[in-house]
Amino acid sequence: MSRAATAAGAADRGRGSALEFALDRGVDTYRVLSWLYAVVMVWHRLGDFHRPLVALAVVLVLGLWTVFVLLLRRRTWPLLAVELALACAGILLTRVADSPENIAAGATTLPATWAASPVMGCAVLGGWRGGLAAALVVGAADILEVGAPTEGTVYNLVLLLLIGGCLGWCVDVARRGQRALDEAMRVRAEIAERDRLARSIHDGVLQNLAFIHRRGQQLGGPSADLADLAAESERELRDLVQGRRGAGQGRSATLGAGAGTPESSAPASPAAGAAGAAAVGTGDADLGRLLAASGSARVSVAAPAQPVLLEAGRAQELALAVRAALDNVTKHAGPDAKAWVLIEDLGTDVTVTVRDDGVGCTPQRLAEAKDAGRLGVSQSICGRVADLGGTANVRSTPGRGTTVVLTVPLVAPPQREERP
Repeated sequence: MSRAATAAGAADRGRGSALEFALDRGVDTYRVLSWLYAVVMVWHRLGDFHRPLVALAVVLVLGLWTVFVLLLRRRTWPLLAVELALACAGILLTRVADSPENIAAGATTLPATWAASPVMGCAVLGGWRGGLAAALVVGAADILEVGAPTEGTVYNLVLLLLIGGCLGWCVDVARRGQRALDEAMRVRAEIAERDRLARSIHDGVLQNLAFIHRRGQQLGGPSADLADLAAESERELRDLVQGRRGAGQGRSATLGAGAGTPESSAPASPAAGAAGAAAVGTGDADLGRLLAASGSARVSVAAPAQPVLLEAGRAQELALAVRAALDNVTKHAGPDAKAWVLIEDLGTDVTVTVRDDGVGCTPQRLAEAKDAGRLGVSQSICGRVADLGGTANVRSTPGRGTTVVLTVPLVAPPQREERP
């Protein structure tokens, strides 16, 4: 078992323990209040008892047990079995402490409502089955205490069955909901990790394979075989990172290599690779300085006079998204296309606009590229910005260029668990 799987299992057990702990604390509150009620009832009827010392001893033992259970964090079946035995013993000792006349008249047992405490505890630990089983045991003790069941005895038994069954059923539903939530969060984490790996692969391996394919076709001869092999490897790798292994078996090698698509690849630039290596840095970084390195004769970068500071890792990720947009300009906008990068500090957000005057494309073409496994826009740009808590807007018109607007909060938004 991997470390990740072990950590996930420990987290699941921790969440399950937290749920049981919260429910047990609710039962603890009931146990204390019901014991106080039993004390009041015994004190009020102390003169009517045949053996008052027995009644006081029972209440004292139940009180000591209540304090003992409060000091424990977890409940176990042996612990609940002892508590169930104490409740039944207190009920049966009512025949010893009270007079036969009072018992025949339906007087309250010594534990009174405290006898429902082990029923509720078994319901929390064992679900509706545990709750019903404990209710039947306490009900049997009630019947033995009075000898012949009375209307009050039947009423108490029905009430115990309802408490144990309903509470246990609610606990079972809560546990199923918790498991469903844990599974949804696990799947969400796997998707996020797959998307992160997809971006890394797109920025490096896939671009290199596409470059080998294109150059091999240009050289011809024996290099064409190497180009076909690179195209096939690129297609299989794209399917793998998208989680659809084998889905593209019917596509041609040329389509797999992405020739002519809006996101065909080329080798990753050294600048992009250096930025990726520094993406895990600490402290703050000036986004303007990071993007200034992308300026050239065909790319103009405009930044505010004041530094635009972001946490270093977030700044590097945003810079990589901008460089991915500029790579698309280089590959698809045309040989004479120019690009402009505008950085705006909006106080709480930072917006980076990448605009070019190239050939552009239709929105349908971008959707087709994503379906074909092209990861440039969907992962390297939109995916990165989404992970930063921002938004990416890509607008392109044939013959009028493309505009990419990236908006990211200056401060990372707080992480929260999404309910499925």
